[in-house]
Amino acid sequence: GVKNYMDMIKADAYDCGYVRTLFNRKRVIDELHSSNFMVRQSGERIALNTPIQGTSADIMKIAMVKIFNEMNEKGLKSKMLLQVHDELIFEAPLSEIERLKVLVPEVMESAIELKVPLKVGKVIADGFIAIKYNNEPKIFLIEVENTKYFDTGKYIELKQTREYKSKFPVMP
Repeated sequence: GVKNYMDMIKADAYDCGYVRTLFNRKRVIDELHSSNFMVRQSGERIALNTPIQGTSADIMKIAMVKIFNEMNEKGLKSKMLLQVHDELIFEAPLSEIERLKVLVPEVMESAIELKVPLKVGKVIADGFIAIKYNNEPKIFLIEVENTKYFDTGKYIELKQTREYKSKFPVMP
């Protein structure tokens, strides 16, 4: 089970000095050979985290490239603006929203084949702040009438007013 997997990952990491993601990306973990117990423990956490989080990052990169290629092939004006961990944020003209609501989840869910299917949620909002206060996961499509990001000034204004105050402290 899970405990055996975790023990196997740690043992392999101690033997080899590194771990790999599902896509064979290697992360060397020098902390495992430290004489300091706390540093070694940190190395073990890195060893356990990397195959999972690293593979997740690899999948996201594959999906992003595929989405970019699909959007270009279809001649869409929408833009992939930002990736935050397992979330993608797009800016799209209103005329393309329905197409993206189908295209993006389809491409993301089929980016790679796993035994467990990947599922994608989506949120449609008219600005970045509205997105962040919605607790649903994954794809965010920002509806705008103009596909040039800074033309309206709306997003700059939202960023400058720092409307995060109810959830996050504002730093000077």
